[in-house]
Amino acid sequence: GINAEYGVFVQFDDVMFLSRGELKYFGSPRAATTYIDKPLPSDTNMADFLMENIDRFQWNPQTASNQLNDYLSSNPAVSQQTLRSDLERQTPRFVDQMMLFTRRAFLQQKCNLREFYVNNILVVIAAALLGFSFREGAYLGPVNHLESQNCPGFIMGECLLPQKDNFATQFMLTSMAIGLTAVAASLNVFGGEKLVFWRESSAGTSDSAYFLGKNMASIFSITIPPLLYTLIYYALTHPAIPIGKMYCILMAVQYVCIALGYVISIVCQQSVALVAGVVVIFMSIILSGFQPQLRDLRRELGGWGPKLTWWSYARWSMEGLYVAEVNQYHDIYDINPGLEVLDYESSAYPRCVSILFALGIVYRVVAWISLKSVDRPQRGMNDPLTKLIIFIQKRSPKWLLPMVGTVKVSNQ
Repeated sequence: GINAEYGVFVQFDDVMFLSRGELKYFGSPRAATTYIDKPLPSDTNMADFLMENIDRFQWNPQTASNQLNDYLSSNPAVSQQTLRSDLERQTPRFVDQMMLFTRRAFLQQKCNLREFYVNNILVVIAAALLGFSFREGAYLGPVNHLESQNCPGFIMGECLLPQKDNFATQFMLTSMAIGLTAVAASLNVFGGEKLVFWRESSAGTSDSAYFLGKNMASIFSITIPPLLYTLIYYALTHPAIPIGKMYCILMAVQYVCIALGYVISIVCQQSVALVAGVVVIFMSIILSGFQPQLRDLRRELGGWGPKLTWWSYARWSMEGLYVAEVNQYHDIYDINPGLEVLDYESSAYPRCVSILFALGIVYRVVAWISLKSVDRPQRGMNDPLTKLIIFIQKRSPKWLLPMVGTVKVSNQ
């Protein structure tokens, strides 16, 4: 690939463009754009433009080969070096490629520490604001059995509910804060270098090694933000939930939402990816089962109601956090009526953690498929994934197309 500014790129005497082993252009960089049947946009880097449209070169391959041969004849040292490099070139093993991509991803993060710091600052601010807002969020369970017998019949149900319980609201806002910052932080992992990915993929590198390397390098983004949030929120609100359980749930939420950010950044255009991420997070919060509640969804939609919430990370994070919190009061109060209202189970914590990590894996698989399918320059239409994407796009409403990436197909 080429990563050069215009002023640097045009100073080369000659440049060579190859596509799948075929010589597409060899000559002056300034003259290269004249052989492409598409104007160079004023706000586009020339090197990126040429690489993205490499199969649009209207250049005689024989002329290019003759020019290259003349150049190599006049530079025998270059010719010998090129021949020796071709003979010795070998594609690295899958594991070696994965480790190479992982190291490169860590170096990219090191060069963009400012983004990492800003994201963690936002997490700290969110934890502080919510912590101060709910620092008086103690749990006060239902009245005892003798007192509840004095309640009028028409409010007997209310007497059996907790007298003070804002934990569901706390954990809903916590899930939203972690989700928003995680999605925002992950939009540039793949979305910002899709063109680089396709260049390297067309050169023979492993798509899976690239994707796994990027995911391995996200370890700090998965572990540090939820740790900061947990420590600050825990210090301000003093919840009853064990700090380890709270951190485990929030780390699982971070894991899921980073994967959601991957999918959004790959599928959506970069200009609307952040807005799409916010919309997805809010949809997850709406489908969390808090409002409308799970039992309301079951009453209105039957068995399909609660199933709509299965793909919402907030559905499982809220239940896991709430159950882990109120279980600490089971020796003092009857916590079952409050759990029944939300349709939660007191033993649901391990299941919620497992489902969150499973969702993270599922969304990563979706991201990997999307990466191999959306914006596929110079790959033709022969593979099933591209055919499926084209089929969907042809039948999508016109208003949706500006938000969804399109499949680019070579004319070749």
